[in-house]
Amino acid sequence: MYAAPDDRENLRQGVYLVRIPGSSTKDTLRNRQQALDLLMEQVDLDRCFPNGLGAADLIFIPPHPLQETAMTIPPSPEEQDIILAATDIIELAKLKVDLAKAFLAAQDYKDLVLKVVAPDSGHLSAAECEAVADKNFAKTLKGLAESKVKVSHWYETSTGRHQLIINELTFMGEEIAATLTAATPTPESALSAPDSQSDD
Repeated sequence: MYAAPDDRENLRQGVYLVRIPGSSTKDTLRNRQQALDLLMEQVDLDRCFPNGLGAADLIFIPPHPLQETAMTIPPSPEEQDIILAATDIIELAKLKVDLAKAFLAAQDYKDLVLKVVAPDSGHLSAAECEAVADKNFAKTLKGLAESKVKVSHWYETSTGRHQLIINELTFMGEEIAATLTAATPTPESALSAPDSQSDD
């Protein structure tokens, strides 16, 4: 953040504050020029800075030490576990997407595979032999097998952290449902509302 004095000869006249979005916390010539450009777009130059204003006139305001500390504090072990749990679930989701795609691709060869493995299916036709010889046949079956193995390996090596996300989703769902229930009038309450018309 930078402060731009309205009158550099008399700081009591006040200053204008300008923050550079997404910039670093260091005072550099580039940041000063960017701050000056932003300020020039926002103020009325006919009324401000009677003695002029340049990048060198800006006063750099360093971030508060507490802000820097908050930015560098690592997550607690519990928070880290939740982050890792989300990462685990995202990984599994991607693996299952790959498995689903591989399964759909392999459907084109389902009948051929069943005939290949059946002991009494007879000889393959010329077209079937050509399909087996095609590189896509082996590539598709191998892709399905590898995708299935990766999903199985995820479950075998899972740390169980994903349950943290499941618990959080369940808790939030119950909390939202309770909030909606409390905010929605019941039919009984609607029927028991006082009638605005009185009987004669």
